[in-house]
Amino acid sequence: TVTVAKPVSNFTLTNSSGSSLVATIVEGLSANSSSIALTLSGETIGNVSLSATIVAVSGAKVQFSADEGTTWSDTLSVDISAISQVKIKVIKIPGATSVGTYNVAITAADTGTGGKTKKLNVNLQVNRISSDWK
Repeated sequence: TVTVAKPVSNFTLTNSSGSSLVATIVEGLSANSSSIALTLSGETIGNVSLSATIVAVSGAKVQFSADEGTTWSDTLSVDISAISQVKIKVIKIPGATSVGTYNVAITAADTGTGGKTKKLNVNLQVNRISSDWK
């Protein structure tokens, strides 16, 4: 008799550097943020599906990359046994956005049957530069 262990969904999603996303609005034009790396580790039953929202900044979109920032998408599905790090950034931050820190809510869902869902929040710091002509 061969006993096969039941697959488990026991993974973590972390912002291991503790960094914030940073965007600088120049002269009221829309802006994109810097990117930061998120680390995935542990065991999953299926792929991990990543998505995110930034409800306090209307019109802004969160994007993910699994290839060091070469290609970006609004959602991402990764096999964490093959890919342990993904990048995240925010695009289309409206030029009228106030200076401040905003929450980016990330969801990582194990798509396998019985898979768990994990949440992670990262900060988006919005700065503003304007020039005065004299």
